[in-house]
Amino acid sequence: MAVRQGEIQMVINTDADVLRVIRENPRLMFQVLREDEELLDEVRRLVLTEEILAMPGQLAEVIETQKKMLKDQAEMRRTQNEMLETQTKILADQAEMRQTQINILAELADLRRKYEETRRVYDRMDGRLGNLYGADLERRLPRILPSRLFGMLELHRPAVLLRDAVEPDREFLARIQDATTEGVISMDDYDRLTETDLILQARFRESGEIVYCSAEASGVIDSEDVNRAIRSAEILNTVYGERAIPVVAGYNVTETGQTLADTCEVIVIILNQR
Repeated sequence: MAVRQGEIQMVINTDADVLRVIRENPRLMFQVLREDEELLDEVRRLVLTEEILAMPGQLAEVIETQKKMLKDQAEMRRTQNEMLETQTKILADQAEMRQTQINILAELADLRRKYEETRRVYDRMDGRLGNLYGADLERRLPRILPSRLFGMLELHRPAVLLRDAVEPDREFLARIQDATTEGVISMDDYDRLTETDLILQARFRESGEIVYCSAEASGVIDSEDVNRAIRSAEILNTVYGERAIPVVAGYNVTETGQTLADTCEVIVIILNQR
């Protein structure tokens, strides 16, 4: 067999002729390999190692893995962006909540201020009303109290020794002044007696024993009213050495006032409000 390469004619009869032709013109082998895919694969298997042959597949796996990693990174970035957006919204909501709390606190402070103003106005009105009730009670007390007490304690022959806005009984006034001068009672005791709403002297109907009554009047009787009546009765007992009964009178009584009165045996008289 003759092979023409350019102007050169090569005769091939044996395998040795093939090898000679390839050695003399290697480009001819490259041409044959390009035209015969199966032969090219055979040459590759002979020339290349298994590791080199496996590299295209491995490279493809690496590329696929890299693609997956890039996809995962993109997903992570998307998730991070969503988390940042959520965090930004949470921070905005927190800021709005703080502002709402500030507004609520400001409104509460304003309501508290208005409440305090209203309470002060109410207290002034209540105080004025209490003064009116108290003044009305003090006017009614000398007329109502003796009849109530005398029926309860079986007293008679009443005498008013002291009442509000009226000149005290002269003998009574002289007696407590002498007691103060002699140190039997203090000046504070003297003031307490002269500030008592009503002081009566009477006798028990059956025994004829003299008894004194110290009365405090208040629209709503509380523990302070009870304590004042008790203190006045104690001072009267010190001055006269006779029994003195504390009395409180009003339109109503607090729970603490009633408890103290019951404990200390103070007479509580509830009057009808006109």
